[in-house]
Parts: sequence; structure tokens; C-alpha cells
Amino acid sequence: MGTAIRGLGVLFSAILILLAFVAPACSGDGISVDIDEVVAQVAAAQTSLDTYRMDSHVSVQVLGDPAAGSKTVFTGFLDTNAAVDATHRRMQMDMTMGMGKDAESGGLKYYGQAFLIDNHLYTGVSMTQSGFQWNKVDLAADYWESAEIMEQQLALLQLSGRSLAGEESIDGAACYVFDLTPDVAQTVAAWNLQSFMGQGATLPAWKEEWVQGATVRQWIAKDTARLAKSNVQLTLRMPAAELNQSMGEGDVDITVTGEAYYHSYNGWVSIIVPPEAIQ
Repeated sequence: MGTAIRGLGVLFSAILILLAFVAPACSGDGISVDIDEVVAQVAAAQTSLDTYRMDSHVSVQVLGDPAAGSKTVFTGFLDTNAAVDATHRRMQMDMTMGMGKDAESGGLKYYGQAFLIDNHLYTGVSMTQSGFQWNKVDLAADYWESAEIMEQQLALLQLSGRSLAGEESIDGAACYVFDLTPDVAQTVAAWNLQSFMGQGATLPAWKEEWVQGATVRQWIAKDTARLAKSNVQLTLRMPAAELNQSMGEGDVDITVTGEAYYHSYNGWVSIIVPPEAIQ
């Protein structure tokens, strides 16, 4: 697998973490919400969280140097189905990735699996849905607490300056809808935390000045105080050579959009690492 697709996988991995950034707001048009009460409800729900599932779609567009006409360099997408066992610190993610001039309708397609078992990460990639090439990375002992999606959600609930956009039903569940602009420093920190992923690809640490904008919309179920859905859009402008040395001088613009659904809380999951991944 080339460095480019591994690097794209790193980017996708970071954005999936960003999809969990949740910070409900105080009020919206015609709706009043006590932020302290919302925080207390979500914190209480977190204490009883054992398992959940996440389905997501992420797309990426990379445009060439704006000074030269901003032609599309490549696009990519990532579809995932993930199962998380928070109690036993285990996660499995099945992935379909694509990259090319128009990745949604053509170009290269890859299939992957990732297993996060406590602080050990196993990743495999293949072009045929079988015969994965596996790689193992040993992480810091406290990695799970730093990166697990719902742990991040709870940690960010204390942030202020968010807006309540309204109410909407997701799969029949009434939800509060929150709009927020993530803190740039936290966005950069989340990327840099995940930058080891992608089977050894070496990508640059993000710099705050590269982030042009980041917006998130989150849906929080009223009855359970659980995250039901999230949308994210992130725009970056960075030196082309930082992304890939072969791209030469100038800048590139990167736009990432993602949508994720969270469901099956405390349902049955079975996460078993394939023997060939451990060898």
C-alpha cells in the first residue's frame, strides 16, 4: 500500500475522532436548555455505558495551489462500521476506503479492519476484502482514556459558547440539535494524538494556522442523553510538501466532511482479533 493511501487513512482516523466532539449549548430559538442539567444527564449516562456501535461516512477533497487555479488533486472517502466495548477497552472498525480523482464513482478502493485492544492497535488493509496486510502498534498505556470517543464527548461537555439549533428526531428518538465551532487548539491536539495511525505513514503534526474552519452539528437524545448523530466539516490550508513531498511548492486546500450515527448502546458485541493479525 502506498504512502498516499496510508496517509489518507491517518486523516480519516483523526476525523472520526473529531466526529465525537460534543458540547451542548445553553439556548436556541424558542427552546431553553439548562446546560448544567444536560451535562449532569450525559455524565450520568456515561457511567452506565458498556458498548455501542458507530456507522460513518467521511469524504475528503484536496485542491492544488489556490494561486494556480485550485485544481482537484484527489478525493477520498471512508465508510466505517465500528463496535466499541468500553468496559473491556476494545474496538473493532470495518472500513471501505477509496481514493482518486473521483473516489465516489471510481479510482482505487481498499478494504480494512482495525482493532484497538486496550493500548494495542492492529490494522489491516487489502484490495480484495481478504488477505489483509497487518500491522501492530503499541500505544501509550493511557491511550484509551485519551482517545475513546465517548470519553472525549464527556470531557468536552464543559465547553461554552455553543448554540442550540432546535429539535429533531433520529430513528424515532427526539433529540436536541446543537451547533458548535470546535476549539482550534483541541482540533489540532486531536489530530496530533491520532497521527500515528495509518500503518507507519509519517505525516506532519498539524499547526493551528493551517485550520481555516471547523463546524460540528450534534444530535443528543433527550430521553437517554446519548449521542445519536454528528456532522462535521473541516477545512485546512497547508504547504503541499507537508502532505506529500512530490507535490512540490505552494499550498493545498483540504476539505473534510463527515457524518456518523451512534446506536445500539449497551447491546451485544463480540470483538475478536484475527490470529493472523497477532502473529
